[in-house]
Amino acid sequence: MMANRLPVVLFITGLGLGLALAAFGLLAPGVEWPGGRSQGNDVAASVGAGKISSADYNRALVAFAADTRRQITPEDRAWVLERLIEEELLLARAIELDLPRTNRPTRAALMRALMESLIAEATAAEPDDAQLRDYFDAHQTYFATPPRYRVQAYKTAHEAQAISLAGQLRQGRPGGGVPLVHIPDALLPPAKLRDYLGPGALAAIEHLTAGDVSAPLPQKSGEGFLLVHVLERTGAVAPAFEDVREKVAAAYANRKSDEALRDYLTWLKGEVRIRRPALEDERGAGAP
Repeated sequence: MMANRLPVVLFITGLGLGLALAAFGLLAPGVEWPGGRSQGNDVAASVGAGKISSADYNRALVAFAADTRRQITPEDRAWVLERLIEEELLLARAIELDLPRTNRPTRAALMRALMESLIAEATAAEPDDAQLRDYFDAHQTYFATPPRYRVQAYKTAHEAQAISLAGQLRQGRPGGGVPLVHIPDALLPPAKLRDYLGPGALAAIEHLTAGDVSAPLPQKSGEGFLLVHVLERTGAVAPAFEDVREKVAAAYANRKSDEALRDYLTWLKGEVRIRRPALEDERGAGAP
């Protein structure tokens, strides 16, 4: 019996590594193995209605050889082929049991594999600088450094108190005696202000200029009102293309991936008849 032979489960589940290696040209169709014959495009084995191509068989041998790191023997080739036959049997049974529909992990793995294939194809060609510059110019705000704010925030128990304080601050008078919310006395990006004050306060701040005071902002907890005084504000800064080229390339690839997936889904929807009785029932129930 052959030594150092991989366990069956490890071989079958790890076969993808060898197939990936073969995809990079480690084994071309029609390769001649030592002691064997060229497989060409023949069928290596048939399993019911399914067939195992010689190309897949050769790729599996590559995976096996990469793991064992020794001369492949006729016994090895027979063992590998038997594992492929067993893999085909398991696959056929999984389909017979409708696992792609009934088993969530299987379903997710299949969809992920298809989407990864679409993304790989969509991003296979490297964009040139002209394409990236066009994308950069069309999305300047995305790549710009966001504005920064230096603010003071006050917390009051009642709205009337907040309105009175806002008048004082607008007149340049200090808001003494009113509790301050702890915020670093520094220019902060929007994300940091959101962390300190919450999304509602940030939305108000983004419409203010230096010296402005927000309207009283009711707290979700119902515990009083927040008042924000913008002491200083810097504008967004657009970087040079050369400084963010890698970020632009990544964003461009993401856009191409999204477009490829959306186009593919649109094509799929055009290939089949789709009905939505659940929505039809809802519209019918709401009809007068």
